[in-house]
Amino acid sequence: MKRLLPILLVCFSIAFCINFASSVPIFVNIAGDVDGTLAYSNVSILENMSVVEVVSVWENTGSAGCKTYMRIDVEDANGSIIYTSWSNVERVAPGGIATFRNYWFFGNLSGNFTLIPTLYFCDEIKRLNKTTLQINGSNYTNMSVIRVASNSWIYENDPSTINVEITLVNTTSSNLKDVLVLPLTIPPGDKVYAARYRELELEDGVLKLQINWDYGVLTTKKIPMVLIDSSGGKVYRFDVLPQIREEEKRPSLPIVLLIGMVVGMVFGFILSKHLGSDYKNIPKSKKRTQPKSKKCEM
Repeated sequence: MKRLLPILLVCFSIAFCINFASSVPIFVNIAGDVDGTLAYSNVSILENMSVVEVVSVWENTGSAGCKTYMRIDVEDANGSIIYTSWSNVERVAPGGIATFRNYWFFGNLSGNFTLIPTLYFCDEIKRLNKTTLQINGSNYTNMSVIRVASNSWIYENDPSTINVEITLVNTTSSNLKDVLVLPLTIPPGDKVYAARYRELELEDGVLKLQINWDYGVLTTKKIPMVLIDSSGGKVYRFDVLPQIREEEKRPSLPIVLLIGMVVGMVFGFILSKHLGSDYKNIPKSKKRTQPKSKKCEM
């Protein structure tokens, strides 16, 4: 027995080590290759909107999925940046392709301008080729600019979405078609994204929108914006000044279940009382009686 004890201790130690080793997680870090190419790019002027549109198609040729978006800086003839446009944000998987759209409302501006594109992907910055274009704003000033009132707010649990209500004037339409909403200027350190809609519905002259906003610091800021109604030939100018609101609290699931149980118990109690009173009102002749059992006599 004394000879077996050391052997048993050794076996127990080996088994313990094997079990401990099998339970320890092993982390393997595989570095991804970050790379991509600009598959397509086009700059055009939307004449019915007085807007420059830049469409870019990016292909992720690397092995890492990337959060990707495009920035376009507009430079005037003096070399000053007069506008910055941020595209939609896409998550592009390896081998995937995403389309980005940037907009700039030039209004009645005229002259030579340079578009400077910059692509952000996987925290990398890629400078792309510049494009120079000449604009004569007097050719696109047929749209009337109307200043309208608006109400805007954000919720504490979702501050990246600005909710906007715009009261439109001088319109008899129940909906707007081919609408573009974009900022005129953007606060430093923020990103305000443009949005294009095929159709927007009006409710008693009020238009409800949601604007994506990537803020630097969450403070109250005025953001001048325009809504371009190409079908109606109008530009609505409004300011967004988002106020912070608390989200409307909804009852949690346990509370809802508890309320349901209480309602069910009350309903069952009332139903049982009702059925019991109906049974008492039944005439004795109609009540079913159990036959008396007879005792067997031996």
